[in-house]
Amino acid sequence: VGTTHFKGEAGATGTVSTVFTTKNHADYYLAFSMNRSGAVVLDDIVVTVIPTPSLTGTQGFETGSFAAAGYTSDSVAGPDRSSIISDDARVITGQYSVFADNASEEWYEFLSTRNDVLPLAKSSSYTVKFNYRVVRAVDAGSAGFLFFSRSALAGISRDVGTTYFAKDAPSGTIGSLEVTFSTINFADYRLVWSMNKGGAIVIDDVQVTKNP
Repeated sequence: VGTTHFKGEAGATGTVSTVFTTKNHADYYLAFSMNRSGAVVLDDIVVTVIPTPSLTGTQGFETGSFAAAGYTSDSVAGPDRSSIISDDARVITGQYSVFADNASEEWYEFLSTRNDVLPLAKSSSYTVKFNYRVVRAVDAGSAGFLFFSRSALAGISRDVGTTYFAKDAPSGTIGSLEVTFSTINFADYRLVWSMNKGGAIVIDDVQVTKNP
């Protein structure tokens, strides 16, 4: 696990950071290797145990990693649709927030929970609340920014919690959204954030409550 390749020219210095999860074995160890000759100096190795992500409660992105938070920036349209930023002018809470910029796509899905890490229970009620900052307003004729919960097994027609927000919000607007929805009889629902026709946004402080 955690396999990471890095390379550089002679004399180059750099830093490598990788996040990984061990499996159900107690004998994992860290290993460093090289391919087809070379020489390297290593120093200042820092190992941090990251708490297991929890779906419920308030989820910021203070680990600085999507994987550690149980989220992904990938979508069916491609990888790396958003990034975790530390820009003080844009971050909402703490040191890190999620930032996404849609230059031209009609529908731009940019953030979702990983169902294998943060599964939503089937046939259950949830309330999701999060904070946002509009960095650039959506284009004219846009439906706005969008939150929903989707099951790949159920398909788009059975999305739940679909809520558009900040359609007419100018750049710089800070707000929050609260949505209550119920999953149906599928165990792979995930939380998803998207936007329609342009726009740029910051997301943070995702709070998920499973209702009785």
